[in-house]
Amino acid sequence: MTVIWLLVGLGLIVLGADWLVEGASSIARKAGVSEFVIGLTIVGFGTSCPELVVSLTGAWEGNADVAVGNVLGSNIFNVLFILGLTALLIPVSMTADNRKRDIPETLLVTMLFLGFGMCHSLFDIGEADGLSRLDGVLFLIAFALYIYASFRRGESSEEESAGSKPRKLWLSILLVLAGLAGLIFGGNLFVDSATDLARMLGVSDKFIAVTILAGESGLTAGRGP
Repeated sequence: MTVIWLLVGLGLIVLGADWLVEGASSIARKAGVSEFVIGLTIVGFGTSCPELVVSLTGAWEGNADVAVGNVLGSNIFNVLFILGLTALLIPVSMTADNRKRDIPETLLVTMLFLGFGMCHSLFDIGEADGLSRLDGVLFLIAFALYIYASFRRGESSEEESAGSKPRKLWLSILLVLAGLAGLIFGGNLFVDSATDLARMLGVSDKFIAVTILAGESGLTAGRGP
């Protein structure tokens, strides 16, 4: 029964993310927001909502392995599995932007996480390794700066496209609300079921987080509106 609830939670998370992105994108198009802004914000954030919900739920329930393992496992899954499988099927070439900007920025973010998360082990700062509220604030500031820089970079190269036809406003709002409900309820159900399953199988919560939870987040992140 635990596996069934796990799959139900996963389904609600995936559907919730799709509904949220589709509804929010439709509302944005009705408001005259550009395709670039929609892709950078609504689509990018919406497809990461399952990961956010799972990590927040794990942290709220005091399960640090789920919260951290989900994020790290998702990144590992994206780089090694998704890129690896893609390159196996169709060789992937690196563009100038990938080499000069995207890959260095990804490495920088990883180093920031390593430095802040393991400040006690690496620099003997603090009483134990972990991320404090101050670290969270600094991360959010860095994220805001990244978004601002991305907007500035996209202004000169942005090309407007017609995109899909916006839905009716009431239906878009309904999709957003249904998506949020699916993410919240599905996230709670998924984390609880995954934790119970880990204990039944005698494996750690972290193992479940970096495999099942991270794989779900990585696959969902590839979905669009």
